[in-house]
Amino acid sequence: MKYPLFFHIEKASGTTIHDIFRNNLLFYMVVKPFDDQDIKRAFNAKDIFRLSRFSPRAEGYGGHSIKPYISYGLDDEFQSLTFLREPVSRYISHYFYQKEVMAIDWSIDEFIKDERYSNFMTKRLSGQEDLISAKSILSSFDFVGLVERFDESLLLMRDRLDCVESIGYERRNSRVLRKPKDEFFSEEIMEKIRSVNSLDIELYSYVRDVLYPSYIGSYSGCLDEDLESFSGSNKLYKYPFFRRLLWRAYGFLYGRSLQFILKS
Repeated sequence: MKYPLFFHIEKASGTTIHDIFRNNLLFYMVVKPFDDQDIKRAFNAKDIFRLSRFSPRAEGYGGHSIKPYISYGLDDEFQSLTFLREPVSRYISHYFYQKEVMAIDWSIDEFIKDERYSNFMTKRLSGQEDLISAKSILSSFDFVGLVERFDESLLLMRDRLDCVESIGYERRNSRVLRKPKDEFFSEEIMEKIRSVNSLDIELYSYVRDVLYPSYIGSYSGCLDEDLESFSGSNKLYKYPFFRRLLWRAYGFLYGRSLQFILKS
């Protein structure tokens, strides 16, 4: 069996994906996030090797600090995946997260001027604003899901990955907008947002129009029927109580304490 190597892009349902993997794989490890902009603090192959020595039963890794543009030498043991979100929605969600959760008191104009957040998904994948490289990386992945088609993506993910059986989930870390995203800001601001995310928009379109349809085409069941059944049954889904306790204990012991010791 191959285990997941999940590249978590901010504000793209990554917390929920982590929980789904934990629910299937008790020893799935969420790598502690380090400085987003400093490649020296990103997890590298040496870090993964050191973690595997102390936690030999690790059943996959995921997190912000695992970078697709770094070679981990795990191709034979792991399956790579990520989720993308419609770029304008993701960008606005990232802004509100920074403002409301991180308590950074800045305006949308100041956020737009900060180049760290423009074309964020492209840079997360390639390490720079390199659309060709980002597309190539995603093409090599075993799966790329879409937040806007989340339940359907989970069915496709289960069909393509070796390690996932249960895809039931509880929603976490999600911000519900009280009105459509384009009503928060003027059209002038919206155009600026689209402009600073032009590469992300093209990248998302590539996945939506090219990669994602190939997953649908190779799906082993009846996707429409499975989607209707899953979406209905998942509304009241709760993670097993003792399973959640176990994964939290493992996450504290290895996901935080051990990683802090190894990186200090």
